[in-house]
Amino acid sequence: MMRWTAPFKRLAQAGVETARTNRLGSRLYTPMIKFRAGSTALGDRSAEELLNQLRSVIGKDSSSSLLQLSNEWFGRADKDRSMQLQAEELSSLMADVGLPLEGKEVQTFFEFFDINKSGSVSYTEFTATLRGEMPQFAASLAFMNQYRGHYPSAMVSSGTDLAIFDKAEAEEWIESLDAVIQHHGPTRTRFMLHELMDEAVRKGVKVSPPITTPMINSIPTSAEPSYPGDLAMERRVSNLVRWNAAVMVSDGNKRAMGVGGHIGTFASICDVWEVGMNHFFRGKAYGGGQGDQIYMQGHASPGAYARAYLEGRLSLERIMNFRQEVGGKGVSSYPHPRLMPDFWENPTVSMGIGPLCAVTQARFFRYLHLRGMADTSASRVWCFIGDGEMDEPESIYAIARAGYERLNNLIMIVNCNYQRLDGPVRGNSKVIQEFEGVFRGAGFDCIKLIWGSEWNKLVDKDPDGRFIEVLERTPDGDCQRYAAKQDGALLRKEMFDDNGLGDRVAHLTDAELISAYMQPGGHDHKKIFAAMLQAEKNAESGGRPSVILAKTLKGFSLATFQGRNTVHQQKTMKDDELMGFRTVLDIPLTDEQIRSGGEGQGGEFFRNPGMDSPEVKYMVEQRQRLGGVYPPREPPEGS
Repeated sequence: MMRWTAPFKRLAQAGVETARTNRLGSRLYTPMIKFRAGSTALGDRSAEELLNQLRSVIGKDSSSSLLQLSNEWFGRADKDRSMQLQAEELSSLMADVGLPLEGKEVQTFFEFFDINKSGSVSYTEFTATLRGEMPQFAASLAFMNQYRGHYPSAMVSSGTDLAIFDKAEAEEWIESLDAVIQHHGPTRTRFMLHELMDEAVRKGVKVSPPITTPMINSIPTSAEPSYPGDLAMERRVSNLVRWNAAVMVSDGNKRAMGVGGHIGTFASICDVWEVGMNHFFRGKAYGGGQGDQIYMQGHASPGAYARAYLEGRLSLERIMNFRQEVGGKGVSSYPHPRLMPDFWENPTVSMGIGPLCAVTQARFFRYLHLRGMADTSASRVWCFIGDGEMDEPESIYAIARAGYERLNNLIMIVNCNYQRLDGPVRGNSKVIQEFEGVFRGAGFDCIKLIWGSEWNKLVDKDPDGRFIEVLERTPDGDCQRYAAKQDGALLRKEMFDDNGLGDRVAHLTDAELISAYMQPGGHDHKKIFAAMLQAEKNAESGGRPSVILAKTLKGFSLATFQGRNTVHQQKTMKDDELMGFRTVLDIPLTDEQIRSGGEGQGGEFFRNPGMDSPEVKYMVEQRQRLGGVYPPREPPEGS
């Protein structure tokens, strides 16, 4: 083996010593101001001396915290309520609290508080000066790039004390690793180590793989299978289903205020749902099983109704009575066989029930087959989960149980649209990476479906891994901000130019750049098919359950509010929003039809091309090939 000159061990020990010094330093933290001993005559005191004396005044008031005093003092000084202090106001405050300023001390102390040199002191500057520099918060975003080796970060030094079979050989390997990092960078080194660990596992070496992998699609473009369907036709079908699902909620709320429902959820998962319907979800007549069981994300239920409407299984009257199923003339809020016994097989709301029931169903399928009671060899259980729903204890338990039972007939799909009820799921984190760790740790095969075809071209052409590093350290909150603003220039500046990567996107206009960003993997039919096909192969030959982590946009194609914090609460669409939505989806409706329609009774906005149309014929043919429509339910007599 080639020896390299940079001894990694010494670097590691130096890093440990530095970390130890930093820890001690943080415990002995003192404010950034260091005061001189002694005193100076009035009128000639420095800003540091004045602040030292002011803190003595503060220390005498043991009844109030520093924050309380800061609020009280600033409010007392800001007599004109401008939220800015001038030199005279600061001087008057100091006199009131027992630190009168003389002569040039007024201007000296004022300039000391005026951190940004704007000519006035804001509340932030006032409190920051009184408080002093804050020590680094231990639970900051640094956790996203922290050491994730075998030893906890606080115990790295203990690893150097354990016995090594051949110390000299181990040091050679470590020196070689150091050289790879030096010549190719940490990201490329990480890729190489992942490949080595995967190869070791394939060859029977019992090594624990890392719980997270780089933030790229699990299936590279070069490994994608050819798409088996009519892609243009399927996109038209998806657009019709997405349109009718959104109109169902909007129209229902306009005709009956307070009906409720959710427009944005199905808009985000529609493409995954439709690829599954056209190519994967098996009906009752499919050979070698009892058909698949699907647990649909509860808030996405309008999508199932919209497809059934196109197939002729639900009438216009029923879908016009969304959330008004009493009397049998409407459809229920969420999937539930008691509320719609002729339609839904499985309940999925309240949140967390879907994953728990899905795991139980997968286990029951396997039980029936192993006991010889029924052939369930070709039956799969598909469970759609919202990323916000992943916080439910039932979801976490279900994941752990599925991994423990090694339920390879279970496929979970997490709709990572980054939005829960009232805003981002976790704006300062990376939920896809977090969920990958949870699922891989529980024993799942994890398939990441993150980037669409156009954006993935930039990832594929990342020679040194710097772009992937930027993607991994960009918090989800910023990702949502880019989607909400839809500003290509902003995206170019903050993600590329500010990170020295401007040349990577020089060939793209701002419009092309934001268009690529706004089409993540969960809306790319080819990428979706590749991910679902791999999950199905895992179910056939693997020994573990699978999960697809699909990055989507909540409210996708609803241009005026997609990706915004308020999208989950969107219940209706105004005329201009309907027009924009219609244009994006290429729905055959004129502006005049939209302006004059929807005034009460006819369901004018719903679009159904009819059973003889190419779109509906294609839908029906695909479902017949897969064993029939879904969801179907035929309750037994007397139930």
